[in-house]
Amino acid sequence: MYEEFCHENNGPMKIFWNSCLDMVELLLYFIRATREGNWKLYLNCVKDMLPWLFAYDRTNYDRYFPVYLLHMLKRTPTHEGK
Repeated sequence: MYEEFCHENNGPMKIFWNSCLDMVELLLYFIRATREGNWKLYLNCVKDMLPWLFAYDRTNYDRYFPVYLLHMLKRTPTHEGK
């Protein structure tokens, strides 16, 4: 039922709070990935952060994060995480 509620359009305030919840969830996953050393989750979080950086006009981050992500995806890991 929560998923159905999230996809309903009930105005701009609901859209705002849903985006806040999405960003907090992403932040918690990012913290978890860094604490556990989970490389795959870390890269997935970085990839999921990109649209938010562009949406909130974080110029330096949205300029360099895609480059950083591509470099990290191309490197061969010496220690494979979980």
